[in-house]
Amino acid sequence: MDTNTDYSDEWISSTKALQLVKPYMSIEWLHTSIKEVQLRRITGGFTNRLYLLTRTTPSIKEPACILIRFFGIQGPLQDPPESNTTLSSTEQALVYYEMGRRGWGPKLYGTFRGGRLEEWIDAHPLTPEESKDPVIRRDIARSYARLHMLLLPIACSFSQPLLHELKSLGQRAEEFAQCLLVNSEERVREFANVLKSTDWTSELGWVFALFVKHSCQFAFVIGDANYLNVLVKNHKSECQVMLIDYETLIHGPRGFDIGGHFNERMYCYDGQDNVLSGHPAPDLQEQLLFCKEYLREEHSLSRELADRDTVAHLLIESKIGRLFHILYSVLMCFSGGLTEKPALLAGLTHMMTMYHHLKADFN
Repeated sequence: MDTNTDYSDEWISSTKALQLVKPYMSIEWLHTSIKEVQLRRITGGFTNRLYLLTRTTPSIKEPACILIRFFGIQGPLQDPPESNTTLSSTEQALVYYEMGRRGWGPKLYGTFRGGRLEEWIDAHPLTPEESKDPVIRRDIARSYARLHMLLLPIACSFSQPLLHELKSLGQRAEEFAQCLLVNSEERVREFANVLKSTDWTSELGWVFALFVKHSCQFAFVIGDANYLNVLVKNHKSECQVMLIDYETLIHGPRGFDIGGHFNERMYCYDGQDNVLSGHPAPDLQEQLLFCKEYLREEHSLSRELADRDTVAHLLIESKIGRLFHILYSVLMCFSGGLTEKPALLAGLTHMMTMYHHLKADFN
């Protein structure tokens, strides 16, 4: 890109980007001219627009790159709506600030109406193959344990609002299935039959009852364990892994994150015609190692472990979490108008097959 060009698209220009950054960077960025920056849109956000603003002149006391995040995909300067499944912009900022302050997530540089400024992390999304690496696996476990240790000034509500939201989606499954059945794509019709044959209210109630029956521990969980939200740093670090994108964070069972992570190895959302990664979920031995590292990190953070903080109990929590992760993923996805994404619908069908396989262990 020609650094003398004022880059712009329908959302932002280089000039406007620089104007957003300057109030929060009072040393080098404050005196930066439009000729000394580059702006480009980057991929990585499903529900947000992301841009990277970079100084072309040396940066010593301030970061050379700033990630600019605009909420939503409909237009700039719109804050995300509050719901039972997503945080408000204020709540998101609280989580980003605390994670960044501790060095566990990207630093929060500033907020503005409709978005925020974040630290740019030199990293790439976790791959299924990398998730098998002992060091990476350890650091993923440590990262989830760190997140679950957070104490945040956010309401600890989970069961009733989220259960109501998911049951409402389940009640619309029949209607959505009828729309899908007119599609000639076999994978779409197969998923439609899954929607019709599942009693979503009953399944959700059964899984929620398991959380209570097995005294599952609640914490602030990311709620979206897909590998695009797990960054592997491109340089050596005290912890090679960083969790990102906390807008779906809720106060819920920690097994939701752990079990969801185990499930997500089987899927890859890279835009290909097949979302199945070709990798099975971690076997029991690998799950044991993950849980051991998770509990070791909790203990290292000076948390007094309770009687239920054992590998055996965490395995049970994660298995229930796997069940809930599947129901949550399917219901949230089918509500998003995915009739033109047969590959993803085939992945959801695969999830429900796995659900019934896991469910058999509790019957």
